[in-house]
Amino acid sequence: MENKTLQMTVVIPTVNDRRVFRVVDQVLEVGAECLVVCNGSSDAFEDELRTRPICIESLPDANLSRALEVGVRAATYDKIVLMDSDCQFGQDTLAHFFQLLDEHHLVRGMCVFDCKDFVSRTIANVRTATTTVVQGAYKPPLGIARSALLKYLDYFFHPDILWCEDAEFDARRIAAGIDVHFSPEAIIYHDSLQLLSDLRSAARYGRGYARAELLGCALQNYDRWDSDFAQQLSIIERLYLWLFETVEKLSYQFWLRCDRTALRIASSHR
Repeated sequence: MENKTLQMTVVIPTVNDRRVFRVVDQVLEVGAECLVVCNGSSDAFEDELRTRPICIESLPDANLSRALEVGVRAATYDKIVLMDSDCQFGQDTLAHFFQLLDEHHLVRGMCVFDCKDFVSRTIANVRTATTTVVQGAYKPPLGIARSALLKYLDYFFHPDILWCEDAEFDARRIAAGIDVHFSPEAIIYHDSLQLLSDLRSAARYGRGYARAELLGCALQNYDRWDSDFAQQLSIIERLYLWLFETVEKLSYQFWLRCDRTALRIASSHR
């Protein structure tokens, strides 16, 4: 095992997102271990990743929850930061995580959303109001002190939920009495979000809620409207938040029926 300057691991799950190479370069530059989980990636994409001095884990089929669990378990170092491929670290962010994980089991950083036009600015403001200010154990970025958490938790991310994996993790860490330290200095920058991609996320969240309910897993939910930031949203931004939650709810109702049927069929063939 190569001795790293910064003895921590950054875990990045991705399918075929080439933006992951930006994050890889940032991690290597500060001397931390970079572990990319190829989440149903193509052979060509994985082969290109293998030209870099990084660790790689591979899953045959895309499953974000399982990819995160595999990454956390496979990390060389106990201090771990969970990152997304469509984000970049701010200056000294990894150093902040490294220091704070000496004192805290969980550290959440600040996610700043980029915006390029009216639509992406609207989405960025809504995301900031509804996710960034919620100080739960949500990623990205999320720092984990692995050994300390394993004293309280049997696993990190439920492999069968598919989406909303951090909401299920958050519910269990609250039940275990584990606090999250919020560090506004540990900044990452999220690429601008477009309308269809963000609403696709809403649909995925809805499916995650449905699957968790069918599996009997509790999720930690926060009222997106209950924050000072949310109260300051413009009329257009409020309408978009309503649209986001409507898509999420419709997806939840659809997948609650479909996944219930699928799980029943799978159970009958065992």
